[in-house]
Amino acid sequence: MKRHFCDWNSGNPVDPRVKAAMQPFFDAEFGNPSSPHAEGRAARRAVEQARTHVASLAGVETRDVVFTSGATESNHLAVTTFGAGRVLFSAVEHPCMVAACETRVGSARIPVTATGDVDLAAFERSIGDGVGGCAVMAANNETGVRLSLEEVGRRCAVVGIPLHVDAAQVPGRVPFEWPEGATTASLSAHKMAGPKGVGALIVRPGGKVVPLFRGGSQERDRRAGTENVPAIVGFGEACRIAKEEAPVRARHLARLEAVFLEALRAEAPGFFVHAAEAGRLPGCLSMRFPGISGEGFVMALDLAGVAVGLGSACSSGASKPSPVLAAMGIGKLENLETVRWSFGYTQSEADMVDIARRVGGVVRRIGAS
Repeated sequence: MKRHFCDWNSGNPVDPRVKAAMQPFFDAEFGNPSSPHAEGRAARRAVEQARTHVASLAGVETRDVVFTSGATESNHLAVTTFGAGRVLFSAVEHPCMVAACETRVGSARIPVTATGDVDLAAFERSIGDGVGGCAVMAANNETGVRLSLEEVGRRCAVVGIPLHVDAAQVPGRVPFEWPEGATTASLSAHKMAGPKGVGALIVRPGGKVVPLFRGGSQERDRRAGTENVPAIVGFGEACRIAKEEAPVRARHLARLEAVFLEALRAEAPGFFVHAAEAGRLPGCLSMRFPGISGEGFVMALDLAGVAVGLGSACSSGASKPSPVLAAMGIGKLENLETVRWSFGYTQSEADMVDIARRVGGVVRRIGAS
C-alpha cells in the first residue's frame, strides 16, 4: 500500500538536487572552512556560495546571512538583537519563538483574531515605551494563515522597535519577499526540501547580534563553531531551487488543496476547516471532523497509510489543546478534534483523490464503531 505523507509543514524530503550538491562535502571536499590551506579554502568558497543563494532568496546582502542550526536557534539569536525592555510576540508563534521571547521579563502576547491574524488594534495599544522588540511570524505552521506583517512592520518602523519574523514556513511554498520593517528573519532548510539541522538568521544593517555561543570568529563573530559545510551547501541549493520554482509550486499546491477538498466533500462531507476564508499558504489545512478525536484520527489515518500532524510537530504526541487554536477562540473540544494537513510539491492530484478516499473510509469506520 502506497503511503501518503501529508505533514510537509513538519519537514520535507530532501530534494535529489540538494543531495547531489551536498555529497562531495562528505568525502572529497572535507576541509574546514576556517583553515588556510587549499582544502579549507575550497570549503570556504562552498559556504560563501551557499550564502549567496540564501541572500538571493531573501533579497538581502550576503553579509546579512548568519548560518545557524535551524529556526529554533535563529529565533533565540534574534531576541539578542532586541533592545532593553519587554518583548511582544503574537499569540500564534511557534513554541521555540515563544520560549525565546519569554526569556525576557515582562514579555507579552499580542492577541489574534478568530482567523488567526494579528489583532492590529490590540497591537497598537501594546506597542510603545518599554518595548524592546516584537516577533510576528510570516505564516503559521498549524493553520497556514499569513499574518499582516506589512501593517506590523510599518508600525514598528515608525516607533523604532526591532521586528523579528519567523519565516520558516514560507520559502519553498510561495515566493518569499522581505517583510517591510523587519530587522531580522529566520529560515530553516528542512522546510524547503533541504537537510535538517541547518538554517539562517537574516540580520539587516543596524541589527546587533549577541552570540549565543563563544569560541571562534565564524559568521562575522555572530555564531561561533565550525560550519556544517555539507548542510550549509544543501541549504544554499534548496534556497536556489525554492526561489526559482516558488511560483510553480504555489500554483501546484493550491491546485492540490482544491482537488483534495472537492474529493473529500464527496467522501466525508462533515469536516470543518479553520480560518477557511483567511489568506493562507496553499496546501495547508487545519481541519476537524466533529465528534472524532484528533489524536485517534491521526492514529487511524496512519494505519490507513496517511501521515498527518497534530498541531506543531515540536509538540505532537501531547494530547492537549493547541495554543494556536485556543488563541483563535476555538473551544477545547473542537481544538482536540483538529488535525493538520500539509501537502508537498512532489504530490499529484491523483494522490489527493486517493487520500480523500482513505479519509472517507476512516471516518466511516470510526463513525460506525
